[in-house]
Amino acid sequence: MHNSQLPEWAQQQPHAKRSALALMFALGDPLPWAAEPRSGLEIAARINPGQRDGAFKRIAALGEMSGTGDWLDALTSAGGMNRRPAPLGANIYIRPLPAAAHPWILLDDLPSSRAVALTHRHSGIAVQTSEPNPAKGEKEGNAQAWILLDRPLYHPDRTAIARALASHLDGDPAAANGSQPGRLTGFQQRKSGKSGWTNILSDTSRTLRPWSADALLKLAGAGAGLESRGGSSPPACPTGALQSLSPSPLPPKGQGAEGHRPTHTLSAPGGDESAREFAFACHRLRGGWPRERIEAAIAARARQRDKRKNEVAAHKYAAATVRKAELAVRGERP
Repeated sequence: MHNSQLPEWAQQQPHAKRSALALMFALGDPLPWAAEPRSGLEIAARINPGQRDGAFKRIAALGEMSGTGDWLDALTSAGGMNRRPAPLGANIYIRPLPAAAHPWILLDDLPSSRAVALTHRHSGIAVQTSEPNPAKGEKEGNAQAWILLDRPLYHPDRTAIARALASHLDGDPAAANGSQPGRLTGFQQRKSGKSGWTNILSDTSRTLRPWSADALLKLAGAGAGLESRGGSSPPACPTGALQSLSPSPLPPKGQGAEGHRPTHTLSAPGGDESAREFAFACHRLRGGWPRERIEAAIAARARQRDKRKNEVAAHKYAAATVRKAELAVRGERP
């Protein structure tokens, strides 16, 4: 995501944090935040990277109700761990929370040019993880590629696709996992023998068509029903009231690149439906939706969940929710 597409508070951050936030927003945009309550992003550190005993440590899990302060605090903690002297310096990682259905597949250990080429074919993000080492005859550095699918999948199907693509594209088979974390941009490479900063090389997540999940499952020989085996996985896209509040993978018709973004508010935590609707209003206001469209969506959902008994009451509730969200977005107390 280009820096100009970040919200104002993110654009005001130092360069390294802006770089990290650009990837966080890009990965967060297509997550089914409202339809899948477990959606979110995980930030983690790996101490002593490149060693078999290198341990992952979670820094933060950022969900729908996480505030901007939570995002910045996570990056501050990550920066401290990344800057530690060797051998305690940590590489910093990010991934969508693995238990939820989501549309991202990570391919690791690709040549930079191949990662970029994938993102020029269909929607995705190429991330440079190390610079070339001339002493070893390397002409280009290593990279990772996040592949954006056209629908969310659960871990078994994501893993099947990751393994198939790693085999076809000569990626790292050990990292072919449906919940594999990738390097977070804006941080230094701390693995022994490697150098450089982690940067976004290419991001077409908002401009190109996503990859077909069904076509890639067919490539993997997984069919279209892996996620239903055992009968324990919930549907990827629940129907009903929540569906109207679920962010779409691409901007709404008539909207520009600002058409959707993950929620960053200071609203109440937990499963409170009113808090979720307040968070949705903040989310869409930052994304550029008109006030009337947001009110209509909240009013419809309020009626569906019997929050209000008639249309007039539902629209009054929706209007009040949007007014509070406007204050929150401006930085005022609702």
